[in-house]
Amino acid sequence: MAAGLALGAFWLWLALRDASPGPILAAAGSADPRWVAATAGAGAAYMGLKAWRWALLLRPVAPVPAALVHRAVWAGGAANLVVAHSGELLRASLVGRASPASAGAALASIAVERVFDFAALALLSALAIGLDPRVSSRLAGIGGVGLAVVLLGLALGWRLARRRGAGDSPAQTGLRLPGWLLAQTRGWRDGLLGLISPRTAAASLALSLLQWLAIAAAVATSAAAVGLRIPASAALAVFALMVLGLTLPSAPAQLGTTQLAFQIGLALVGVAPEPALAASLIYTGWVVLPQLIMGGALALLGLRRAPAPRSPPAPG
Repeated sequence: MAAGLALGAFWLWLALRDASPGPILAAAGSADPRWVAATAGAGAAYMGLKAWRWALLLRPVAPVPAALVHRAVWAGGAANLVVAHSGELLRASLVGRASPASAGAALASIAVERVFDFAALALLSALAIGLDPRVSSRLAGIGGVGLAVVLLGLALGWRLARRRGAGDSPAQTGLRLPGWLLAQTRGWRDGLLGLISPRTAAASLALSLLQWLAIAAAVATSAAAVGLRIPASAALAVFALMVLGLTLPSAPAQLGTTQLAFQIGLALVGVAPEPALAASLIYTGWVVLPQLIMGGALALLGLRRAPAPRSPPAPG
């Protein structure tokens, strides 16, 4: 958390150093409520699509109730907004405690999510550059990073998933593994099956594109709320910069990371720092904070009420 606070403070200083606070607060305070509502709706759509995609990736693992998937996604999102990347562990833990899916399988399916996230990042960065060459200076490198992560993830995930069931028995390995370790190993392989099923992979990529387009829409509506009409390329540029920034440790509520992404991304199409930062406050207030508040409440509920899953019967 300390590294996130330090980086967030530095990003915030970079974003604000050439801006005047007065116009930023005035623009945010007089935001159009219709566009604010649209921003909140886009943020909620993002969470719904994220839960839908995860449910799809969990399907080969075990039957997991849709309500549990949604609760875990919101709770994990809130945890990530407090301590970056902690939400993945919380999500896997909640599903592992309250469903037949093991925590290892759930965590592996989240790793598969990241492969599709970076695939969407590469595709949407290429789309933005095609729409508007002005953003190429920032997005060409980001798209390249996304593509490299996808290729690496596919290679590793495919290799592990294809080995599902191989080498699990003492006769095959020459080792007598503890039962819990053997179950977790099998769970990890099951969680990677979304990579080698063409139908699941295609649907997951489509949902990844839709969920990140929802974030780009939230960027555009946040800008519209403070009187800016930005091109689609600028909204996609802000999205790509936020995703790249959030791979690093970040401050609570993504403060600093969000503001710098808006300031740099919108500057590519000629927007001044003050209105760009005002738009970032709308985004933080109506996309990020609802995730933090609602997800935090659901996390507390899930941790207190989640029943322990029934143990599978011992092999005869």
